[in-house]
Amino acid sequence: MWLFRTFFNVSGCLFGLIASLIARTCLPKGYSLQSQVQVNNFPSNYPECVEIPGYVSITSDQIAGLSGLNQIQKVDNGLSILLSASLTGLQGMNNLTEINGDMKIRWNNQLYDLLFFSIEPTLCNRISRVRINRWS
Repeated sequence: MWLFRTFFNVSGCLFGLIASLIARTCLPKGYSLQSQVQVNNFPSNYPECVEIPGYVSITSDQIAGLSGLNQIQKVDNGLSILLSASLTGLQGMNNLTEINGDMKIRWNNQLYDLLFFSIEPTLCNRISRVRINRWS
């Protein structure tokens, strides 16, 4: 009886751990954010998502803030923030601790605050190439 109970306790713990890990990873093909509504709705559409295995693209002159992306901790295959003329800072990316691949922050004329770089110094360790400029 003891062996039977132990097996189910261990298997239940493993199942919970696996389910937790799977729930925390989402959007394996990446995600393209093209509106403020998409950014704002990210936490309700993907409540457990902290890691995106695919490429993340933020491209729209309608996006003024990124606070809806605060739960994201890791992005594989790169991140781009392009042509977002209304964006003045990257607040909301504070929990991002790892980017694997290229990171492009380009053609964002109002973007002055790159605060998230100072929050996690190890963020830059895995980035293969960084391109940052405000104008074309």
